[in-house]
Amino acid sequence: MVENVDEKSRLILAELNGKPKGCCQRHVLSVLGFLGFFMSYVLRVSFNVALVAMVNKTQTANTSHPSECPVDVHDNGTADDSSPTGEFDWSPQTQGTILGAFYYGYMITQIPGGIISERFGGKWPFGVGVLLTGILTLLTPVAARTDVSLLVVLRVLEGLGEGITIGAYYALIGKWSPPLERSFMVSLGFVGTEVGTVVAMPITGWLCEYGFDGGWPSAFYIFGSATCVWFLFWAVLVSSSPAEHPRISEEEKKYIIKMIGDSSKTKLAVPWKALLTSPTILAFVMLHTSAMYLFYTILTDLPTYMSTILHVDIGKNGVLSSLPALAFVILGFTSGYIADLILAKGYLRLVTVRKLCTAIGMFLPAAAIIGAGYIGCNYILGVALLTISAGLQAVALSGYYSNLVDIAPPFAGTISGIGNTFGTAAGIAAPAVVGALTNNNQTQEQWRIIFLIAGFLSMVSSIPYLIFGTAERAPWSFEREENAPTKSGLTALALNTAKKKNNDEVRLQENLS
Repeated sequence: MVENVDEKSRLILAELNGKPKGCCQRHVLSVLGFLGFFMSYVLRVSFNVALVAMVNKTQTANTSHPSECPVDVHDNGTADDSSPTGEFDWSPQTQGTILGAFYYGYMITQIPGGIISERFGGKWPFGVGVLLTGILTLLTPVAARTDVSLLVVLRVLEGLGEGITIGAYYALIGKWSPPLERSFMVSLGFVGTEVGTVVAMPITGWLCEYGFDGGWPSAFYIFGSATCVWFLFWAVLVSSSPAEHPRISEEEKKYIIKMIGDSSKTKLAVPWKALLTSPTILAFVMLHTSAMYLFYTILTDLPTYMSTILHVDIGKNGVLSSLPALAFVILGFTSGYIADLILAKGYLRLVTVRKLCTAIGMFLPAAAIIGAGYIGCNYILGVALLTISAGLQAVALSGYYSNLVDIAPPFAGTISGIGNTFGTAAGIAAPAVVGALTNNNQTQEQWRIIFLIAGFLSMVSSIPYLIFGTAERAPWSFEREENAPTKSGLTALALNTAKKKNNDEVRLQENLS
């Protein structure tokens, strides 16, 4: 098959053009990208935590039915009348508006962020997107103390800033990641989001209690300032492509360009018709939408189930609340490394690795969340399923997440923006569905329906990707790309040549080149 020859070509290239030794600029990009996503999620999560300390009274109406599970010694309690009061008399509806405002802004800039980054480079869109969120975070105490409507506007603007970052990062990865390192580079960046969640929750809680200027403002001042410091390193050390980097070694530059080409001077127009009619791209969008629905159901709504049905307030238990995110971090790192190792050793084809990681990252979390609807009152099993479900989703980072750069490097930012626009909409819809099904009806039966919906969507949406997914670079991604490589096994020319040659001839061709 052509795919086999393509994989052989990739491995031959890696062998003939050995990786530069030591730390390289693409690794600097990966680390700073990790820290950028880390800071963006620290900023996002810190507000959610600080909001509890900002309001002087949170009215939590108990609309659940008489408990189906007995309150046991594991109950941490959900009411705390001795908790300190905050500055603002915001109703639950107002709090919901403030929290939701971020995601409306976040959804708007997904696609524009990808397009801008592809045409002008991903360095500044990513950096400025994170920096803007950091600066607005510094202004949060002033906005909150001035008027709640000003705070809502600020939150929308923060969402606009962060919405740019994912497409920008994909655009950077498309120009910096050799195929045999791609899984880990993608995983490293996005794992930063969960590390940020793990770090932000306890530190923000501590600052709200012991920080300066009334406690909660200190979290915004400190995290916002740290983001500005990160931006200085990003601005100095990162470039949009290897060809533009002032300090990259010739060895590393030639290695990357040989492996993936140099598109730093091309300004490609998005081939919208080809892109939107591609079965692979449509399958990706469908898969990502349901994946985000599952993700938000697990991380935002399953804790509510644990508290209202099983009487385990994991929001007040630091260990339990961090387990899902920690599992995501560990499996994100390890799965990315293992995926690249399997490719480097030639054990499996690239398309097989991508589909296998996707299947693991979609089917197993779906099975775990469906199982959560049938655990009865076993809260230990509930926490275990929550952790398994959230953690195993990280394996998909080495699957369909990384696959975008395989099939269309110049347009990975745009495609990710399309997928994340629908994914964010699904993230907004998930809590709404839960609210509709559990309104005055907090029962295990209703939650079982919620989990079945999320799990079923995850499994069904994976099928088109497993059928139409490919590791071949899409023909329309080569249009007018003047600087595409002409001798590597990753170009259309090499692929067409490889169809007519056996593996020995491919190796000879690459040696001669």
